[in-house]
Amino acid sequence: MNNMNIIRILNKRLNSNLTPTNHESFNSTFFGNSNKYNHNVFVKVFDSVNKFNTEKLITQQLSDRVLETFKINDDGLKYVLVMNDLNPIDLKNTVSIHQAYEMGIVLAKFHNTVKPFNGIKEENSYFSKISEDINKLENRTQKYKLTSLLKEFSNLQPLIENDLNENSNIVLHGDVGIRNFKIINGSLNLIDYERARLGPNYQDFIKLFFQDFKLNNSLISSFLKGYGSTSIHTFQLKSWTQQFLIFSTAIGIMKYTEKIKDEPFKKIGMQMLESVENYFKYKKYLISFISVSYGDALGVPGTHYSGSTIMNLYGKNAAYHFTLKVNKSRTVIKKWQLGQSTDDSNQFIQECDALATSWNRDYLWKELRKIDTPYRKTSTSTGKMLSLNEPHVSLKGDGNGCLIMALSYGMRFSIETLSLENKWQQLIDGITLTHNGNKVLISTVLLSSLFSYILKKNSISTSLNLAFKEAYAFCEFTGLQEQTFLKKLYDNWLFPNKALKKLTNLSEQKRGNIGFSVKESMSIIFAIVGKYCGINKEAITLEDIEPYKEEICEGKIVLFNTNWYKTRGTDEFFHHPYVNGDVAKYLVDNGVRFIGIDTINADQTGGTEFPVHDLFSEKRLMIGENWAFFDQIDFERPYIIALPMKLIGCDGSPVRAIAVQWEEE
Repeated sequence: MNNMNIIRILNKRLNSNLTPTNHESFNSTFFGNSNKYNHNVFVKVFDSVNKFNTEKLITQQLSDRVLETFKINDDGLKYVLVMNDLNPIDLKNTVSIHQAYEMGIVLAKFHNTVKPFNGIKEENSYFSKISEDINKLENRTQKYKLTSLLKEFSNLQPLIENDLNENSNIVLHGDVGIRNFKIINGSLNLIDYERARLGPNYQDFIKLFFQDFKLNNSLISSFLKGYGSTSIHTFQLKSWTQQFLIFSTAIGIMKYTEKIKDEPFKKIGMQMLESVENYFKYKKYLISFISVSYGDALGVPGTHYSGSTIMNLYGKNAAYHFTLKVNKSRTVIKKWQLGQSTDDSNQFIQECDALATSWNRDYLWKELRKIDTPYRKTSTSTGKMLSLNEPHVSLKGDGNGCLIMALSYGMRFSIETLSLENKWQQLIDGITLTHNGNKVLISTVLLSSLFSYILKKNSISTSLNLAFKEAYAFCEFTGLQEQTFLKKLYDNWLFPNKALKKLTNLSEQKRGNIGFSVKESMSIIFAIVGKYCGINKEAITLEDIEPYKEEICEGKIVLFNTNWYKTRGTDEFFHHPYVNGDVAKYLVDNGVRFIGIDTINADQTGGTEFPVHDLFSEKRLMIGENWAFFDQIDFERPYIIALPMKLIGCDGSPVRAIAVQWEEE
């Protein structure tokens, strides 16, 4: 049934002159004057009886707007809802801080008022539903990417499901966005309830934050303050549960945009997926740092998590590592066992989980408040902070808390690009929760920058130069007169060890010969087999790597599996496939810094040009040659560790190379 037929039926029944709205959706909507009711009406025509009933029942809970309902049947059954037309006024696309606050209040009112009813949609099996939705997608590349991300959540499934079960008793609006906020009779209101369902209230925030607020922290913070001012519900979900819901929302967008073309909306979904990917990148960094530990500054994350939970979240290495010695009060050496922790270590873990989810100060505060109750009774700055109820705490102190902050923020900065001013504001907002001394603030700015640059694979000297440049710029930006303090940091703190100072002062070329680097990264294996070589020595081209382009990104190690290592000991061994210059340039341009190949040479052996070696040498990147057994790696995304020998005056080194499968269970 087309709209013309529907309008004819409606006009006859309502004695009206209706006009269709211009909003594209799965339903048909109309408005106009009805002589039957002697005023304007708004009519929604549904294909789905469930959406029809949901819209009707929620509208009846909130107002007496519903005038009548009926069915029409031409070439298919449709359900009609006739309501008073409220003459709504659209909001501007640009939302103010005050308006975001009001939006929070309006949504809280909806969540407070609307009660569950018979037939309301309820999701009891998120994981199986997501898996089904992914399989229904037509885009194969997208399906592969989403399936890989779903696997990332699998180890957390019991924790996520428990979190959702405890917090999914709220009637959600289901489609919160600027287009569904309207000015009605001078007040802000929500419309369009057909997608309402039971779930956690955070799920109603996601599209609004990504699509309309564009992840603007000021708008998000103002919205949450408005929501929290009147809501009877809390919005505290674990960071991994929040990411899972973002993931679920993105899949819904992918499904929708395959049926209705909406490129801007699709880009929002892709941005959500990128956020989830960054979260798991961040978690990998977190694993590494926890496993290495900085004594009391990182300590033993234990008392607020069980041993099994630590293993689920951060892997076996993290859980079994914590038998380290920690110097307490400089005189007593105490051996910390699994399940014990310090206030600093717990703060670090909570900060990491909060920052992996949000930059929001209030959210960080709430995460910090989750630290164990005993610490609230201590005299430490953390304990004092936790004993208070307000997040805007201003405590003087120059303690080692800067290291806690620096590591967590540094890891975040390494995977997310921010302007300096935005970065500094985030640091100020977070650091002053627990430490408000100028020296702590500057130290954290310096160290977080240093860690982020190192994690981005910059050399030590480059990272230091960039970090100090940022710290001096921060002093200028804030008006802090601490340049002398920064010089003392450089001379007396960062380099108390003469050997380290000597190392950082070495030229790039000399440092490259020390054998100091350990290269490790998740990898992607290009299966380039069946190349005819012999006399012709066939090249590996861009066409060969086309199936893998979606996976090529910064930090990935690329391995070329040609199976040519099996010809070792024969003349054929030297007539191998090789990487052409276009492929090498494409990989470098997309952030690949290390390639490995199971042939004796990445370039053509016996050739006169060496484009791969020339390019990688120019960019000071690395090539691994004459490797083997790529075909025996039977798991996805192997983690490659290649340890070179300490050889001086050489242009290469034998390595001990292994492929590791991460297990977080």
